[in-house]
Amino acid sequence: MKQKIIILLLLIGSTSCSSQTKDYPKEILGCWKVIDTQYEIKSNYPHIDAIADSIYAIKSKERLERGGWSKFLEGNVQQSFGKDDKQLGFDNYYRVDGETLFAQSSIRDDDKQTSKMIIRNDTLFLEASIPEAFDDFLLDLRFDIKQEAPDDIKLEKWIRYTTFIRVPDCD
Repeated sequence: MKQKIIILLLLIGSTSCSSQTKDYPKEILGCWKVIDTQYEIKSNYPHIDAIADSIYAIKSKERLERGGWSKFLEGNVQQSFGKDDKQLGFDNYYRVDGETLFAQSSIRDDDKQTSKMIIRNDTLFLEASIPEAFDDFLLDLRFDIKQEAPDDIKLEKWIRYTTFIRVPDCD
């Protein structure tokens, strides 16, 4: 029994040590292609959640059809590109702290995101909780949800999961 406990403790220790030795600021540099986007939304109204699930499935599909990738450069600049190899809009600034990726728009101070990040075998997983995105969803004129939503709607959870794979270059 003692041997099993010691082995278990050694495994736990080696696992946590190996994750601490990851150098995410260097590992994230380069080009990453989006291969999947999923959303998890929960409010105090299940029927709005069902509508949100359907709409975010459409948005996920559109994002994948639009294609695209992100390029993380030294100097903490991130660029996004579409399927046609054109840069989308503007650069973002980013900072990596442990397993957290902080990103901010270079043109809008209020556009900030914090994501949990894991890099494994040339795959980048981001989990972003952006409560403001739910307000944007309610006001999205394409779907006109605001009329359907009760006035006392409260967001309990809004998470976007994005999966990228490393690609040799963004061209």
